[in-house]
Amino acid sequence: MKKLFVFLTSLALVTLPLLAGPQVTVAQQSQNVELVGQIGGSTWAVAVQGNYAYIGVGPRLVILNTADPAHPVVVGQTGVLPGVVPLSLAAT
Repeated sequence: MKKLFVFLTSLALVTLPLLAGPQVTVAQQSQNVELVGQIGGSTWAVAVQGNYAYIGVGPRLVILNTADPAHPVVVGQTGVLPGVVPLSLAAT
């Protein structure tokens, strides 16, 4: 469990620098914008149940198999959701 905690903490710390990225005005965002992909994002929610960790990574929910905490495996992820996966995920 300690290795899983270290992994999840490291994952959160890796995404923190993304918060300081350049700011774009709303007017710029609304002009001819089409989503073509998404990689990474801020981690706002983590929930663990059994051998699975459910992690909100930006606008996606990523599911990890943590049966071997030293080598977690991504077993699935959602498509891009309408917003950032909220902290309330961890409360469920």
